[in-house]
Amino acid sequence: MRRAIPPYLLLNSALILFAAVAGFAADDAKEVPLRTVYTTTGQKNTQNARPDVELQDIQEFGHRIPQKPAICLVNGKNCRTAAKVSHPLLNPAGEKKEAPANPMVKAAEDAWVGAFLGNAGSSPPAFRVLSVETKGKQVRVKYEFTPPEVATGDVHQYFVWAPLGKLTAGEYTLELYNAVEKKVTATGKCKVVAD
Repeated sequence: MRRAIPPYLLLNSALILFAAVAGFAADDAKEVPLRTVYTTTGQKNTQNARPDVELQDIQEFGHRIPQKPAICLVNGKNCRTAAKVSHPLLNPAGEKKEAPANPMVKAAEDAWVGAFLGNAGSSPPAFRVLSVETKGKQVRVKYEFTPPEVATGDVHQYFVWAPLGKLTAGEYTLELYNAVEKKVTATGKCKVVAD
C-alpha cells in the first residue's frame, strides 16, 4: 500500500526547486557598479562624463543632435576612447540615416557599452541611469525618463558609457530599457571576437 505524500512536503520541495532555479539565474547576471559608470545625467552616484569626454568630443559631428535612443558595444581603454569610438554609432550622420553596423569588439581588450538616452533640458535632469548589467551574452542599460514640469530651454544630450571589462567571444544582444514606460527603446547586436 502506497502512502500519500503530505501536501506540505510537496510545497516545500517545489519552493526549494524554484529557489535553486532562481538562484542560478541570479548568479548569471552581473551588475556594473554605478560608481564606475560615466554619464551626462548629473547623477551623484555615477561618474561625470564631462571632464573625461570634452564637449567637442560629444559634438564632434558638428551641430547634429541625435534624435533616437541608441546603444552600442565598443573597445576602449577609458571613457574618452570609448566615447570617441561610439559616436558614429550613437549619432549617425543626419536625422534619417541609420547608425553604421556595430564593429566587432575584441575579447582581449576592455569593452564598454555606450548609449544615447535622449535630449531634454539640462536642468533639472530628465534622464537617470538605474542599472547596467550583463547576463550571459546580453547587455542591458536600464534608465528612467521623467520630464520635469519646468526645465531649461537648452538641448542637453544624455549619454552613458559603462565599463564591462573583457568579454567572452560570441554574439551579444544589447538593450536600452526605459523603466518608466516599461519598454525597450533601442536594441543592437555585436560580435565579440577572440583575436
